[in-house]
Amino acid sequence: MIGTSAALNLPMLLIPAAGGPLWTVRLAWLSAYAVSGLGAGVVNVLVITLRAKITPDRLLGRVAASARLLVFAAIPLGAVVGGVLAGKLGNRTTLWLTTLAILATVLTMLPLRRLRILPEPTGLAGT
Repeated sequence: MIGTSAALNLPMLLIPAAGGPLWTVRLAWLSAYAVSGLGAGVVNVLVITLRAKITPDRLLGRVAASARLLVFAAIPLGAVVGGVLAGKLGNRTTLWLTTLAILATVLTMLPLRRLRILPEPTGLAGT
């Protein structure tokens, strides 16, 4: 899961690095978003499966709803922060910072690197 996420987000480096004629910039953006979008689909399935496997059944709806809330709440917040940063630092610098933030999300998965067998939910079963 970690390797997949890292490998499929690396093309995002093409976005701030793209320069030259408009067609090369468009090709870089299209390629980066196509590969990254494929990666998001693959990683989302893996993350949601892991979350469902380790969450007790009675809490699964709450955990899924909370995760969706956090993800969707971050979208307008990111738009505002991105706009402010672009106004203060410039577009290309903001794109570099955004790309680095995207790649840094792989670090959040590092605790999973030793996970080989999915654990059964523990704790709140039956309560």
